[in-house]
Amino acid sequence: MEEFTQKKAEREFLVSEYFEGRTGAWRCEKPASLPCGEDGEECRVWIHDWRWRQCGPGFRLMVVYCKTHGRYYTVYPPAWAPYVREPIVPEEQGGDGLGSWEKTVFASAVSDRWLKSYEHDGKTSWHTHRRRLVRCGVLLGLSGAFAVGEEVAAILVVPLHVHVAARKQFARGDLHSQRRAVRRVLGSISMTARLWRQMVRAGHAAGVWGSPWWWDRKGVLEPLFRSLESSAASSLSKGVGCHP
Repeated sequence: MEEFTQKKAEREFLVSEYFEGRTGAWRCEKPASLPCGEDGEECRVWIHDWRWRQCGPGFRLMVVYCKTHGRYYTVYPPAWAPYVREPIVPEEQGGDGLGSWEKTVFASAVSDRWLKSYEHDGKTSWHTHRRRLVRCGVLLGLSGAFAVGEEVAAILVVPLHVHVAARKQFARGDLHSQRRAVRRVLGSISMTARLWRQMVRAGHAAGVWGSPWWWDRKGVLEPLFRSLESSAASSLSKGVGCHP
């Protein structure tokens, strides 16, 4: 996950359920309409490709193309989002504790395996994991504008005093402080069925990705949540200050 850019904050994407077909391949229903159709012109939707990702959910993702508007959209399954190689929340329900986050985008903060591997033989890329740790901070609102951090805390239902303390800890900049800060926030998040929606919304508020739209198998396309404005984009345009 890279630093925030206005372009990424405006790039919409789709989320839908995938199901196992008769051949064993995982598929989802082709959307009948797309977000670009909000201008009133009917979308002519074609399946452009089934995209394989080396790091991803383990099956090909549908990429659709609107011939009317000339727009492409990737359809992600729940718990996944653009620009990430791991799920944004634990995929197995009922997990508890920080260990349940080890196979998510937050692995650099909660798992010690990569650090021990680096200290033992130096083969693990230190800079890669440092970048991923910075990414964790952005997604959780631990860096950037203070107003964005407050909104992310509210979305994830993290007590504000816990989030503010974690921001100060993350701002120290050293590896161990930042790992502890991320763990502090993750440890305050309730593991509920709606967590993936909260994390998708948090990422949008932080400007990590654009507006998510939900396509269900009954033929309904709608915003995943009502407020579609990226707080990060708004903060940058208004010159809101950044505080630890």
